[in-house]
Amino acid sequence: MKKKIIGIFVCMLMMTTCVIPVSSTICQSDGKNSTTVEIPDSHIIENIPYVCQGDRYYCIYASITMIFQYYGLNTSLFEVCFNSGVGYSFGYVVRYPCLGIWGALISSEAKDRQFLADIYGLNYSYWNVNDDWQIYWTSVKENISKDIPVTTEIYQDKLPYYEPGDVLAHSPHTIVLSGYNETNHTVSVHDSAAPVGNNTLLSSGAYIWIPIDSLKNALVVSSDKKYLFEIFVDTSEKPLLKKDAFELAHARNIQRMMGNAKVYDKEFIRYKMGGVKKFKPFLGMHALEWLKHSYNIRNIVLFSIYDKISGSGYFSTVSDACWWSYAEKLDMSQYLREHVDWSINASFEADLLEIEADIWAFLSWKAYELYYTPTFRIPAKISIMNDMRDILDVIISIEEEILHGPPSE
Repeated sequence: MKKKIIGIFVCMLMMTTCVIPVSSTICQSDGKNSTTVEIPDSHIIENIPYVCQGDRYYCIYASITMIFQYYGLNTSLFEVCFNSGVGYSFGYVVRYPCLGIWGALISSEAKDRQFLADIYGLNYSYWNVNDDWQIYWTSVKENISKDIPVTTEIYQDKLPYYEPGDVLAHSPHTIVLSGYNETNHTVSVHDSAAPVGNNTLLSSGAYIWIPIDSLKNALVVSSDKKYLFEIFVDTSEKPLLKKDAFELAHARNIQRMMGNAKVYDKEFIRYKMGGVKKFKPFLGMHALEWLKHSYNIRNIVLFSIYDKISGSGYFSTVSDACWWSYAEKLDMSQYLREHVDWSINASFEADLLEIEADIWAFLSWKAYELYYTPTFRIPAKISIMNDMRDILDVIISIEEEILHGPPSE
């Protein structure tokens, strides 16, 4: 995990949500209507594979990959990312000028999970559990006792095996709950970030036993006082053939890059992006255009002064966000290169995504230059701002080329 400041942005974005209604194809529950069942005092789901997220913001996707592999599905972290829309998705929130929402943050909503479930032949369920620990915990145990792993959101710095200051500040993080033991009051977790340079002294993030109270204290609670958790359930249905799944996901990814709001989660747009009637959601190419136009003298001066007074490091956050776009573009380029036999466009897109990744890295460097340029040097800041607008023009032109497709023979 990276810098403290980027965690603040993630937290602001994730916690602006309200109750998240879901479509009729997704099971939703408040935890109160569950049939009473006999739940054993302890249970461990054996043989859940472990997937490390690396130095990326892929905790959600790594957690899902662990569960899919547990069900015997032949998949990988990058495949789950690609099928979710990572590397092709982008958003812009008006209230955060100069700051874009990279794909990994905008491709992990309920609609995206349901799309994955359809591809892999699983059922997906999303629970909003009222702010009642006992209801939440009973629901979690009931699923685990049926050998159904549970994903849930926690605040990473609240987990006992992380040293203070070694992880993102108070920011949401997704883990897999893989077992529990009421006798010694512990719960087992699979944490995709545990061994990633966070000084946890752990060689693996699999089957980490922590006190149940530690989980309770770490849980993310939404703005309407709900505990949130999700499950995928094996249905014995066959997943789509790899090539068919790739083609379906790729077509959806292209629509996301174009900015088609219909292939994004509408509740995410409404509640987390301010996409109510008076605001048009800015997604894909439209988001890039709005991001470019937000680099204007007013915003540069305003946020430079704000940085100086508050010490918030706003443009440091902007730089980090650009770096994450660089990382996921590079990762999806690598994934495409591994599967050039699945699409005539794969090699073409892989080349362009790799070039685009380098441009995002350059934009990240420019944002740091903007951050470190003294506030009183307004002409220098304006010059950097103009450079960043030009860089975004290059990014936009690359994505236009991806959308247009390879030149005909």
